[in-house]
Amino acid sequence: MTEQTYLQKLRCVQLELLEEFIRVCQQNNLTYFLAFGTLLGAVRHKVYIPWDDDIDVYMPREDFQRFCSLSSKSDGKYFLRNSKTDPQYWLKFAKLEKKGTLFLESLYEGTDISMGIFIDVFPLDSADGNTWRTRFKLWLALKLEVMLRQKRGIYRLGGIRGFLPRLFSFRFLHRLQDWVTRGKGDYFIHYGAARITRLLMPKAECLPVEMLPFEGRECCVPRDSKAILARFFGDDFMELPPPEKRVTHKPLKIDFDER
Repeated sequence: MTEQTYLQKLRCVQLELLEEFIRVCQQNNLTYFLAFGTLLGAVRHKVYIPWDDDIDVYMPREDFQRFCSLSSKSDGKYFLRNSKTDPQYWLKFAKLEKKGTLFLESLYEGTDISMGIFIDVFPLDSADGNTWRTRFKLWLALKLEVMLRQKRGIYRLGGIRGFLPRLFSFRFLHRLQDWVTRGKGDYFIHYGAARITRLLMPKAECLPVEMLPFEGRECCVPRDSKAILARFFGDDFMELPPPEKRVTHKPLKIDFDER
């Protein structure tokens, strides 16, 4: 399969998932907006970044929890993977998957992990800015994620770091993670990467959302998309990167369920 054929087929399924996600949000008055490279694609190209192969969305924590609750009751074509629906889940965000498909990332080689083609749904927690409290919570949240990945067999560390996760259940670690990331303030943050300056977003830059076309459909984007993109990608985000950085991450295995 050529890279172009792979991207066309993969994006077809992902856009189906995005439409289902938007449908649930619209029917239940839930707030979301495009995130990361998907937002950059909408602003710079009005479609996917030419070499991109995923879709990311943000939701404020309250909306994210409602979305998870609504989606857990669905028994149709889609499955929302999170710590409630997968007892050995290892991530802080959710994956909306299409049942019957397969998308095995190279990171999970050698494990028994099996997931369908998905889009990522990231919760946004409130924070009070770039303070010692937020930085400590980010550090602790990342340590807990490492422990969850170790329990799931994704990371294999020796010594005390390898032994400590065995003392706790997945459920306990997720509850602790939820407690750590809870907060108040005028900023949104996703506790999922080490560089806090890229993750903190003033709520005034995010809400109320605006609409932009993406792949022929109107999608919600932050109120000040350019400020958020400049913080995450740099002030030159409207310029294309050099060819060596235009990377498509093909999975180890993929099944589009075309039978």
